[in-house]
Amino acid sequence: MRHVWALVLVPAALALAGCAPEQSVFASTFISGVPSAAGKYGMMCKAYQHSVPFEAFEGAVEHDAYLAGSPGVQFVSREGADPTATFTGVLTTRTGRYEVRVHEGVEDGRMCITGLTIGGIPMLPSPAESPPGRPAAPWAISVAREP
Repeated sequence: MRHVWALVLVPAALALAGCAPEQSVFASTFISGVPSAAGKYGMMCKAYQHSVPFEAFEGAVEHDAYLAGSPGVQFVSREGADPTATFTGVLTTRTGRYEVRVHEGVEDGRMCITGLTIGGIPMLPSPAESPPGRPAAPWAISVAREP
């Protein structure tokens, strides 16, 4: 009987918190369900992919101690208007528990990730960190700098 109540109460509690279980599946998959950097990069928004080279993304994701070891994540709140949203929850790793925020967007009818913070720290390379010669964003203008 306890299990039946858990099946009823957990989804109800998440709905009251503004986060239905199925609404966080995409963000959960990004954090703990896709092991490869290539898979995670494919879930990023196209504007991000255009702005940040895969090599920079791969280096950051592959060496991220927070994301290593298939961490678990449980989202407790959702902010934003459908279909975009920011999910906030708890990331559980081998070393501890941390607040996590995943920002989602929609491009060409598909869900995508725009950003990820853990403990308030951005975990993904920023378009502003793009290498020289590559614009920080599709609409950015390159400016020559004197040495």
